[in-house]
Amino acid sequence: MSAGAHTIHVPARSDRGRGRDVTDATPRRRTLVRLTTFGALGLYGIDRWMTLMRNAPVWRLIGLLVLAMALAGIVPLARRRSPVAAGVLGLGLVLAALPMAGLRWHWVVHLKIAVSATRIGDGLQTLPNTLVPYLGSDHGVRLVIVLGAAVLLLDGAAVIAFAPRTFGDGRRAAAALPLLALAVVPSTLVRPQLPYLQGFVLFALLAAFLWGERLRRDGAATALAVAAVAGVVAALVAPRLDTHRPWIDYRSWTGTLVRTHVDSFNWNQTYGPLRWPRTGHQVLTVAARGADYWKAEDLDEFNGEAWVLGEPVTDPVALPQPSEASQGRWTQRVAVSITGMRTLNVIGAGFSSLLTGLDGVTVSGADPGTLVARRELGPGTTYTVLSYSPHPSAAQLRAVAGRRYPQNATVPYRTLSIPQAGLGPGTVAQIEFPAWGDDRAFGQQVVR
Repeated sequence: MSAGAHTIHVPARSDRGRGRDVTDATPRRRTLVRLTTFGALGLYGIDRWMTLMRNAPVWRLIGLLVLAMALAGIVPLARRRSPVAAGVLGLGLVLAALPMAGLRWHWVVHLKIAVSATRIGDGLQTLPNTLVPYLGSDHGVRLVIVLGAAVLLLDGAAVIAFAPRTFGDGRRAAAALPLLALAVVPSTLVRPQLPYLQGFVLFALLAAFLWGERLRRDGAATALAVAAVAGVVAALVAPRLDTHRPWIDYRSWTGTLVRTHVDSFNWNQTYGPLRWPRTGHQVLTVAARGADYWKAEDLDEFNGEAWVLGEPVTDPVALPQPSEASQGRWTQRVAVSITGMRTLNVIGAGFSSLLTGLDGVTVSGADPGTLVARRELGPGTTYTVLSYSPHPSAAQLRAVAGRRYPQNATVPYRTLSIPQAGLGPGTVAQIEFPAWGDDRAFGQQVVR
């Protein structure tokens, strides 16, 4: 090389080799941002998960989030010193999640694996037939629901805890997916009050987790503006996309290719053997804001063998009307689609009134708030009813029920008609139970 040649200095480490993770943040600050955004996204997820249960165990779910954050934050520090110690610590945090979720702590301490598996298995077996939000107190069902949150939280935390030093987009997406499921799955079962606003919040938290630690100070304002515009546009477009009808109705295709099995039902409640095929055949679908006990008719008369639909009330007693606040809280639109049965009954909940879909086809049923079709309703029938179906707690009933309810209006519901053998056809004994608060013994009257 000649003396006049220029020397080119090549840096030992090029910024280009660092990939997309080049920022002006220190490793400690990036870790802090990662854990903060993970915690915020997880907190929103458990807030949505709590809608699956009435009286959800808030502190258990928050405790699971704390364990997940400890797994994501402490285990990477332990890995720098000893991978074995990090594995033991991670296993300990996972095991601690079991009693935190509601499993008996002494079962975990004494390794009663069979007992724990049986309890979880019982909850899983009952879960498919459980209405949400879950109102019951079955420990197995509540345990399984909380364990579902634990699995999703710890899954996302484990992706961060055992990630290599190069934390790329794929790793961030893998950590975000369980937290995304934690927030989205409950919304498919219990429709949120403000779905588009909550979707915007979820988008903001997800964007902060995916890109927050990589933002440069000089580009933060631009990134926030772009994300805000994208979120607002999505919130405005979403109502037009959410038409409550499928874009591609595959069910209509299958209905033209195969013969649909159609069921019919006798709704009477008998006391004989229960013959339920349990084949999983879908007979109808219901879309509503909240779960309820869907009904076809009121079985308000006992004929000696079964509970059946009673005779129409000719002179109904005027009942106190619910307050506007109660109607607003307990009223919802219920959209019904019949897919595999034939019936004359309009399915609803509580006190129902028709909105759309069966104009001129229905009449009032034997009991107030029930509807009956003039012709048989079969597969392909869709309609919407407005349902008022209150679910007050025992404390609310004691506080507001009082004694204003007319006692004579409850007589049909406090009377049993029992056929009398050997006294001639049509002879029944009517047994009337006393009203609430009435200390008199019930009387019995024989009617021919």
